[in-house]
Amino acid sequence: MLFTSTLGRHPVIAELLEAAARFAAWVVVDMVLDRVMYPVGSLLLKCITFGRYPGYRTSDNARLLISIFPFVVLLVGVTLWHL
Repeated sequence: MLFTSTLGRHPVIAELLEAAARFAAWVVVDMVLDRVMYPVGSLLLKCITFGRYPGYRTSDNARLLISIFPFVVLLVGVTLWHL
């Protein structure tokens, strides 16, 4: 538990605070992936596939993969740079 040390007397409040912190972190990560990383990944994939992918209608799973793609490109680039 994240907040047990500060609110050890009330485990219910500690669990509620931890759930709120997890939810806030999930919202921030989702917002960053959807608003920042999706356009970058979409641009990269459009450049690589000469505009064929991604299309206008993509599923939620495809949006997630497109959002993660810049991280993969960065990881591969850093790995190749250090070889």
